[in-house]
Amino acid sequence: MSPSAPARPESPLSLPATAAALGTDALAATLARELPPLLATHPALVAATEQGGRIDPGSIGISLLGQRAAGDGNTELRIGVCCEESVGGCSCGDAPYTSRLYCELLLTLAPDGRAKIGPGQD
Repeated sequence: MSPSAPARPESPLSLPATAAALGTDALAATLARELPPLLATHPALVAATEQGGRIDPGSIGISLLGQRAAGDGNTELRIGVCCEESVGGCSCGDAPYTSRLYCELLLTLAPDGRAKIGPGQD
């Protein structure tokens, strides 16, 4: 997240396939398939944009960086997100341009698939 971006509240998601894949070799692939369609307009990723542009949903790539038990029956997943941010009206001809973006987010996943995602702060 860029240093100037304001903190945003976590917003709930539903990731039932990812929850079902916890503890299996399929976890990373399932997360990478299930999360991107929900993430492009999510406040946690929007807050990480560096130019105030829009995230191209088709450009989102997810990497599972780590996981740990949260102590309340939930699992915390640290994820890396690579995507493209489309910024309009900033050049001489007002033509949009694309900027690559990387950020880390923290996803808290309940056994039933309810999830919250927010900035990946240590």
